[in-house]
Amino acid sequence: MTTFFIATGFTLVHLLWWYENSVEQGLLGCYSFILILLGLIDFKHKIIPNKVVYPAMLLTIGITLLWPGMGIIDSLIGGGTALMLLLLPILVSKDGMGWGDVKMAALVGLMTGFPLVLIALFIAAGLAMATLLVLRLKGHKEGIPFGPFLALGALVTLLCRHTLNEWVPILMSGEVCR
Repeated sequence: MTTFFIATGFTLVHLLWWYENSVEQGLLGCYSFILILLGLIDFKHKIIPNKVVYPAMLLTIGITLLWPGMGIIDSLIGGGTALMLLLLPILVSKDGMGWGDVKMAALVGLMTGFPLVLIALFIAAGLAMATLLVLRLKGHKEGIPFGPFLALGALVTLLCRHTLNEWVPILMSGEVCR
């Protein structure tokens, strides 16, 4: 529980510092609370509860209507993209990933929208792989909770989305490599 309060406090201080009493600050605070809660529940209990994910999805769709710079279409495409990308490991491997991770990824996609969901998932996967390689916590057949990595990838993407929105078109055009 202490970790939840520390993570939430750190995120809220960041929001207060950068967003100064805006609608965006309130929306990011709401998303941060949900993501930190889901990440810590998964870390501690290895479950992502539907009682939190499904209402959060509905709330996110409602928030999308208020979100500056993101439309409902981007949100829905982001949610669908994340759902499909994380559904693949379940279809290919019986023990590759849990259904809670897939639902949480869809929530992350609804929150970040398309194409930023790809960055959030990339960050989450990279952090998970780095953690496994550096700390050698688990073998490849043992499960690890992916929710904390999804939460962190989503938080980084949401909190840095203004910068990422400038870079995504450049990265997708291939101009960086020329």
